[in-house]
Amino acid sequence: MRPIHSYVWPLGADSAATASCYHFVTAHELGHALGLFMHSTDPGDLMYTYPHHRVVSVNDRYTIQILYHSISPMVPGPRH
Repeated sequence: MRPIHSYVWPLGADSAATASCYHFVTAHELGHALGLFMHSTDPGDLMYTYPHHRVVSVNDRYTIQILYHSISPMVPGPRH
């Protein structure tokens, strides 16, 4: 398997909104690095095309379990 490179950079001015976006996008890109290459159709999932959460959802956790064939130690976090 080849290495995966993910890049995150702002498209706007440095502000609180940009900083918040970094958290969502960085968490989402880490999901890709774990092997979650497809985007989810559920807006509540970390792997949704336009992420709004910084924590894994129940669906994300189950996907990781299926991918690695083991129980994931990641616990879904509270929604913000």
